[in-house]
Amino acid sequence: MIYNQVFNYLYCNNRDLAEELKKEIWGFEEIIDTYNGESLQLILLHFIMDYDTDILAVCLHGVDEALKCKVFSCLSLRSRRDVLFELESDPLLPVKYVQSMQSRFCDTAMNLNAEGKILAIFEEIVS
Repeated sequence: MIYNQVFNYLYCNNRDLAEELKKEIWGFEEIIDTYNGESLQLILLHFIMDYDTDILAVCLHGVDEALKCKVFSCLSLRSRRDVLFELESDPLLPVKYVQSMQSRFCDTAMNLNAEGKILAIFEEIVS
């Protein structure tokens, strides 16, 4: 994958820039906004298997309603219900905690990309 080659080259030559680029490209909202259909469903499935729906609900705190709707459209009815229940149960959470859980979501997406199960974000945009 060209993304991995470019990123590895950049990482070897300018680690700080590579880390900053990684944060910009693999941000929680960027992943949800960019991925569609099967890729987003696969990310959500793996994330829920690893962390459960209550952690997905934490990730969605403070997220734009349109992005929440996109996530809900990729979930089963049961998972959607569970996430909505958790969102309503915990209206206020510390920002650092939410960001920490969102980082786990991003790690899930990056791992799936590294395994070749989903395309890197800008590979999906170009194709």
